[in-house]
Parts: sequence; structure tokens; C-alpha cells
Amino acid sequence: MRAFDRQLWVTFMVPFVSAVAAFTIILTFSGAMPSLQWLTNPPPGEFARWLTSLLPTYLVQTLPIATVLAVLTSVGRLVQTGELTAARACGIPARRVVLTLVLQGALVSAGALAIQQAVLPAVSVTTSNAWWQLNADRPAVFRLTDDDVFVGTGTLRFTAYEVTPAGETVLKNVTYEHAGGVPLDLYRADRATFEGRTLILQDATRYALDPAAIDAADLSPSERRDAFLVAVGPVGRATFNTYGTLDDWVAAYSDGSYEDGRSLTELWADGRNPRAGETRREAAWVRFHRKVVESLASLALLATTVPLAVRYGRRGATAIAITLGIALAWFLAIAGGTLLAEAGLTPPGLIHWLTLVVMLLLGTAVAAREGP
Repeated sequence: MRAFDRQLWVTFMVPFVSAVAAFTIILTFSGAMPSLQWLTNPPPGEFARWLTSLLPTYLVQTLPIATVLAVLTSVGRLVQTGELTAARACGIPARRVVLTLVLQGALVSAGALAIQQAVLPAVSVTTSNAWWQLNADRPAVFRLTDDDVFVGTGTLRFTAYEVTPAGETVLKNVTYEHAGGVPLDLYRADRATFEGRTLILQDATRYALDPAAIDAADLSPSERRDAFLVAVGPVGRATFNTYGTLDDWVAAYSDGSYEDGRSLTELWADGRNPRAGETRREAAWVRFHRKVVESLASLALLATTVPLAVRYGRRGATAIAITLGIALAWFLAIAGGTLLAEAGLTPPGLIHWLTLVVMLLLGTAVAAREGP
């Protein structure tokens, strides 16, 4: 690596790290501020744990704008000190400067993808549990009582719970509708627990659901109900492999995690899951495409703004106006694409990926006009 390349990395990383730290902390506190009204004398340790768990969520949102600002700062410094002109005089083409900075954006995007895949799913569970324990001073699982929780292979519902001295959460008065086929199977149990992603029903009774009975002719409402729900018999202990742990479902259904707790691969699987229903599949696809494209924002923005910053570096105000205008257009397109996809007006991911391709093509066209 040449000395000039090292200088590019240093001039980029210093403002980048500073901007990431500052914006992430500001966004975290501003995002948490509306929730503080629900807390009364929270334990300092638990409160700090909750705030800390929010940082990765806002970090992903911070990376693109921090990357753009770091490029503006680093390129502006190179132009103002004459280093960029000196580099060109020494035979280092502007295209090499562009590619080095774009590589930095690619690395930032790779880091954002890693956060979306591995960090946010784990942190969302921590966030949700920490928030509801602060809010209600009790285990966060209370948020799922009397709610229909779709666990990937069926719908789970319970009306009460208890935490044993060993720390195990036991669900009570449990109903589980297993979406394994037609007729559907329904299980009722007094108690149930989760071992990892496995749902375990104790002393369960199985019922068969026959949807055809709903349209049966010459039956009274009570006869139709009895025909629809037929007791098959006790099955004792029954186990079912679900798509997540109990903590995962708390995070997904309690609205206390500030972000979808599913990883990219889990969103992909949910989007292709025929048991989830069309609405759930569409929602999973929209979030999958948004998360992937948002993670690639740093690469897309640098691919477009770096060539422009290099070209207009001598005119600082012009460079700042152009690059920030492009960044604003990017965020508006992604937000608008998400809203249109959620409303069903466009296919999931269409506007997101179209915006990404346009940005990359624009950056490639501008970079190609630089000297070799």
C-alpha cells in the first residue's frame, strides 16, 4: 500500500468514526426520549443496559450519512492542502482515489449487512426484555398473554404464565393450532414450555379442525361447531419445532425492540413460508429488501458522491450541495419505496433495488469521465 493510499484511509476513518459515534448517540437518545415518560425511577444498571441495546439499531441508520460526511471531509481536506493535485502530478490518477474511497464504502456496507444478520436479531431480544422489565417490573412474556402468536408452524395462544425458581417460564392454558395440513390440528394443554426453538406441550389433548364442516348443509350452528372441532384424544407430551425462541416471539410481538428482530435469512425464510399467509409473506419480503438495500447505502452513496466530490472538490459549497442532495434523494426513495410496497402498490423491493442500480450506474458514469 502506497503512502498516499494510507493517507486516504486515515483522512476517511477519522471523521467517519467521529461521525458514527456522534450521530449514533444522538439518534439513540432522541429515539428513546418519547419512551422515558413511561419509566419511574428505573434501576440505573437496567436503564443503561436498555439504552446500550438500542445502539446497533441506530448504528445501521447512521452509517450511510456518516460515510458521506467522511468523504466530503476527507476529499475537501485533500483538495485544500493540495495533496490531491500533488498526487495527480506524481502519476496517481483520480480514478484510483475514487476506487479507494468506494472500497471503504463497500467495507462499511459489508459491516452493515453483518449487523443486520447477526447483531440486531440478538439485540432486539435484549432490548424488548429490558424495556418491558423496566416498564412493568415483570418478565416481558406478559406482553404475549391473550395474543395470537404465529410461531412459523402454527399459532400459539396462552392466558397466563409463571416463572419457576429455576428461572424457567411456564405458559398456562395453552392453545396451539398446528398448520400442518387439512384438516388442521389443534392442541390444548394446561402447561407448555420452550426449550430453545422447541415448543413442548404437557398433558395435551388433540382436536381435529375440519374447515369443510363450516359449509356443511342441513346443520344447526351448534352441530356445525361440533363438526368443525372434533376431539381426537389425549396425546400427553407433544413437541413442535418453531422458528424462534420464546424471547424471539416476545421481541417480535411486544413492539419493544424498536426494530424487526428477524435476521436477513429469517426474513428470507418467512417470505418463502407457505404457511405464513400472503400478508405475512409480503411484509417479510418488504423488510428483507429494505434491510439489504439500506445496508448497501454506504456503497451506493459513495459510488455516486465520491466522483462528484473529487470533480468539484475545489468548489466546496457545490460539492457539499450535490452530495447531500443525492443522499437526501436516496433516503426519500428508500422510505417512499417501503411505503408503496407495504401498501401493495409496487412489488416488494422494486423501488429499493431500482434506486440502488440507478445510483451505481450514475457513479460509474461520472467515474468513467475521470482521467485514467
